[in-house]
Amino acid sequence: MLGTYEVLPEGSLFPLAVAIPIAELALALWLFSGRALAGAALASAVMHAGYVAWSWAALARGLHLKNCGCFGVFLARPLTPETVVEDLVLVAMSLALLALARRPA
Repeated sequence: MLGTYEVLPEGSLFPLAVAIPIAELALALWLFSGRALAGAALASAVMHAGYVAWSWAALARGLHLKNCGCFGVFLARPLTPETVVEDLVLVAMSLALLALARRPA
C-alpha cells in the first residue's frame, strides 16, 4: 500500500509496512491503559495529523488510489477527501482527549 503513494524509496517500504502497524498497536495499548493519557492523546493527534497530511498530499498530487491502505489490504477503500475528513475528526477527538486528560481531577 505504501508504494502506491509514490513517495518513499523502495527500500523503505517493507520496514515501514512493519513499523507502522506496530506503532499503531502500541499507541492503542497505551491509550487503553490510561497511563500518561495526555501523552498518549498527544501522540495520537500527531499520528493522525500525519495521516491527514499524507492523504491530502496524495489527493493534491492527483493520485487516484483504489485502496488508501487505511484498513490494510482486507478492507479496500478508495482514497477520497472523506479520508482526510475522517482523520481530521480523529485529530479533533485526540485533542479533546488531551484536554480532558489535562483537566484537574
